[in-house]
Amino acid sequence: MKSAKKKIRSQGGFSLMEMVVSVFILALMSGIFLANYRFGSSGTALKNTAEKMASDIRLAQNYCLGARDFNGSSASGGWGAYVSKGTNTYIIFADQNQSGDRQTSEDYRAVSLPSDIEISNIAGVSAVATTIIFYPPDPETRIDGAAAQVEITLRDKKTAQTYGILVNKMGLIEAR
Repeated sequence: MKSAKKKIRSQGGFSLMEMVVSVFILALMSGIFLANYRFGSSGTALKNTAEKMASDIRLAQNYCLGARDFNGSSASGGWGAYVSKGTNTYIIFADQNQSGDRQTSEDYRAVSLPSDIEISNIAGVSAVATTIIFYPPDPETRIDGAAAQVEITLRDKKTAQTYGILVNKMGLIEAR
């Protein structure tokens, strides 16, 4: 004879407490991910902006090597970049009159940085602005006349993160 008692089978599933703990852990991990994603994306924007600025300075160097004309005439004084502290704009220019300085009539392109990024510091020169010029045919690099190198620091206004661009007299341009 079989036992009169039926075995009660345990039903599979989660208890209410297990479900609450699981949802809490999922919400906590999502919150941490979103917080880091926003912080990381602003750091990426700063790095991309610095890389673009370094690339534009390299472009001026390449224009010098390629003897690129400006407004139909030779840029015999070379090509350069003008950077001013406390702004969010830098200028690529052609030194047509060989003055070793930027004239507004020689401006090739003004590049605006994103609104939350600014040029916060220029180290290596004594002024609040610097001119980096590449003279043909070598190209010889001059940074405000006699400076050996300049480091341009970009700063994210929201996060206070910084990223630098180093330009030295040998023509090395490096975002770091």
